[in-house]
Amino acid sequence: CQSPEPTAVLIFRGEKWRSPKLEAAIKACGGEITACEAMDDGHAAGWAIVRSKKKYGVTLDEDAALAIVAAIGPDLARLDMECAKLATAALGLAGEASGGEPRITVDLVNELTGRAREEDAWKTQERFLVGDPETALRAISEQIEIARDDPVMLGIMYLGIARKVDGLCRGIAAGDNPSFVAKRLGIWGAMEGPLTKVARRLTPSQSADLLRAAVECDARNKSGRGEPRHNVETLALRFCAAMA
Repeated sequence: CQSPEPTAVLIFRGEKWRSPKLEAAIKACGGEITACEAMDDGHAAGWAIVRSKKKYGVTLDEDAALAIVAAIGPDLARLDMECAKLATAALGLAGEASGGEPRITVDLVNELTGRAREEDAWKTQERFLVGDPETALRAISEQIEIARDDPVMLGIMYLGIARKVDGLCRGIAAGDNPSFVAKRLGIWGAMEGPLTKVARRLTPSQSADLLRAAVECDARNKSGRGEPRHNVETLALRFCAAMA
């Protein structure tokens, strides 16, 4: 078409751009071509810095921007929502400081995003691993009734634990170094000790049974079979029985 609608937009999705003739035709009609490739972490952090200043009126420190991207990824929609939340907090702190510059620091990010969120999630998981039915069921109750967590998400959390424990258990049984196995499975920091302790208490057959039970719980929750909370509580008791 030699006379396209001035506001027309064509979107092409593919691994590579291999249309030089189409590109030439678009440019000949006065059009522009913009690559919509996913941003890498560095460019996403830069985008967040500019966005925070222009839209929300706050300064986002570079290390804070990188920390946000590390925590939630480079998706711009999620970054925008996170910047809005952090900007609100920064403006509140600036007001309390009687006119101080509103600034999003890495400390603020660690408090409201990223690492703090990961640590809270791990503290929840750690309570699932004590092997005591009362403690595990109380943890589930608090997450659902107080923290307002979705039981389906708790089932997914258990599934993640089961996968890591099964991988550790099999590696240890094969004579591999537990720390090496843990790193291979993406287990680090405070997670490594408790998960390794659980894995040492189980046989590969037991860990495989727990993994199958966790997969079944996840499938039941996502397909409407049974009440999700009951499914997760039943799975929790299976874990406790295996660790007894």
